[in-house]
Amino acid sequence: LWMCPFLQTLPNLSNFKNLQEFVLWCCPKLIEIEGLDRLKSLERLDIRHCSSLRSLPNLSHLKKLKMNWW
Repeated sequence: LWMCPFLQTLPNLSNFKNLQEFVLWCCPKLIEIEGLDRLKSLERLDIRHCSSLRSLPNLSHLKKLKMNWW
């Protein structure tokens, strides 16, 4: 998901139980990603240029995490 300059919220992601990789770029108004902590199959998360994102849950099961807030 990328280049969504007006996106503020996402639907709860907890139903995407088999999701292994999630890339989120250039969504500067996004505040939170609900259900991310329930994605136990998620291995890679790449978040860039999402400057309004308040926090992330515990994601210790990830194999790879890339983040760049600006």
